[in-house]
Amino acid sequence: MATTGRLVLGAWLAAGLVGFAVLGTSGHDPGTPAAAQPAAAQGARGVVDPPSSPALTALAEPKAVEPVKPASPLKCTFSRGRWVGNLTWVPEAEPGCRYREFDREAAFECLQGKLVVIYGNSNSRALYSALEGILKNKTITPRLEAKQTCENNQKNHSCGQDIALPGYRNVSLFYWGYVKGVWSPKLPEFFKHQKHASLVVGNSGVNVIQNTKEASWRPAVNNEVPLLNARLQQTFPSTAHLVWMTTTRICEAQPHFRKYTYKKSYWMHRPLAAMNREIADHNALVLQLLAPRFTVLDAAGLAADPSLCPLYDDPLHHKALDKAFANVLLNLHCGS
Repeated sequence: MATTGRLVLGAWLAAGLVGFAVLGTSGHDPGTPAAAQPAAAQGARGVVDPPSSPALTALAEPKAVEPVKPASPLKCTFSRGRWVGNLTWVPEAEPGCRYREFDREAAFECLQGKLVVIYGNSNSRALYSALEGILKNKTITPRLEAKQTCENNQKNHSCGQDIALPGYRNVSLFYWGYVKGVWSPKLPEFFKHQKHASLVVGNSGVNVIQNTKEASWRPAVNNEVPLLNARLQQTFPSTAHLVWMTTTRICEAQPHFRKYTYKKSYWMHRPLAAMNREIADHNALVLQLLAPRFTVLDAAGLAADPSLCPLYDDPLHHKALDKAFANVLLNLHCGS
């Protein structure tokens, strides 16, 4: 059983985002930005331990994973903590909540016999790839390779597969590329063949506000989130776990950002800091309006520290962090 309370967790990017200057290429696939907060306000969200941290040694040795129990009704969030070692997320202690690293067997204990549906932009697709990597015990599929696999045609961006492990029932994964907004009348069409899903993860953010001023996107979100609440709760069984992933911040330029860089002209001439403020405001508004049934995967909180930017692939994508996001999702779904 999934946690039923409203949990805070989050990240969502669009597969067709066009808000970057493309350097040396004619095509691009920007993804999900993260909510930015002033450093003083970030507190313990997404803090990175220095290389000399003693926590690195403690996390170096793998630990045995106990059988996964159904999620408890406690409102565990796992959204505040620090990064240590090889980008391992260590959340702050929460009463009654237990956090673990999921290996392949533990992930199958959690998800066997279930259909997991993830919809959203390129960062949502990255979450799909990271979950696939844990279930197959393999390196995460590179973003562009995953994009090519999922882009069947202009109107259908989707991937699906059954993953097997001897001794367990198969896990079915499905991804729908979706960047139209928090809600669209077309969204239910995506789910007509996935109505029996046990875990449904969605995201919305940059694509919604990229070419829209705050005066327009804010009323739209106020109207669309109640529609999303109603439709998803009508479409999926009461036992389905509905999760919302927040949008991560856009990162400042890094020396290795050769393909994409932030260009104000694609973002209605908003400076990067202003764009990140709007991403944070968008996240906050969506969380305020989501139905209590949703659990929130706060990817924005995990990626809040700007010192993580050198680990991003480009201003929007962060494969180095995606496995941790998938592990948090597993803890939310089958933890404690």
